Amino acid sequence: MDRTPASLPTPFLDCLSAHVAVLDASGTILWVNRAWKEYGRDNGYRGPDGAVGLNYLHECSRAVLRGTPAAKVVREALQKLLQSGAGEFHLPYDCHSPDRKRWFLLRAFPIQGYPPARAVVSHEDVTELMLAREELESQRARLERMNLVLTELLDRRQQDRAALEEAVAENVHRRLLPLVDSLRGRLRTKAARDLLDRLEKGLRDMTSPFLRRLGQSALGMTPRELEVAELVRNGYSSKEIAERLHISEKAVAFHRGNLRRKLGLRHRRESLRVRLLALDQTE
Repeated sequence: MDRTPASLPTPFLDCLSAHVAVLDASGTILWVNRAWKEYGRDNGYRGPDGAVGLNYLHECSRAVLRGTPAAKVVREALQKLLQSGAGEFHLPYDCHSPDRKRWFLLRAFPIQGYPPARAVVSHEDVTELMLAREELESQRARLERMNLVLTELLDRRQQDRAALEEAVAENVHRRLLPLVDSLRGRLRTKAARDLLDRLEKGLRDMTSPFLRRLGQSALGMTPRELEVAELVRNGYSSKEIAERLHISEKAVAFHRGNLRRKLGLRHRRESLRVRLLALDQTE
């Protein structure tokens, strides 16, 4: 016998894809829509047609005994809703079978003006949404793993680069520079010695961590500016720099000004040498 209140729009509820049940104040199922019945038949339900006449709260208690903890939450929330006739709640839950995953979203809300109906409970299939969420989580986890791998590779690359630079510097200082010193004593002309001095300076500059860091922090520096920067850092005065580089003190002042500008020193009280020494602490 159909116990649904006559004025309840059941044809409309039958059109919904969600599984809908109408309950009275005690939790007894008065009516279910077509989707609810079809779900029961498709999943081997053998009780009353659509479980009409059974008590939804009692079924929740049985589900708790079968090992479904979420059913206790549903029962308690639904009891409060039926007693007060106000409020609503929703709860996502899984309903997996051996051959497929399924998730549903349970919603319950009170209804007025359709006695003896007291509440509507719906179970909406949200499997596609949850599968999409799982896929997104899986992709996020893969990206995090890839990021860790890339970070490790970059760290290893930096370590390998540092080891290579150290090896080159060691070879230059232990093998090449001693040969330069030995060769200097055998040269007879000033031009040859000057050329050897330039070779020695190039070798030292190539292995100088300071000059590499300086070049990275101030792109666009000229070779002469790098020479001046190295001497300023080592504490030479402008006069001493001019003598060593065979240029005028005015030219040294010009290069110092360019260095200050490229290193971002805007005030005269900021020391160029202090800034250059600070670069030694920057990796």
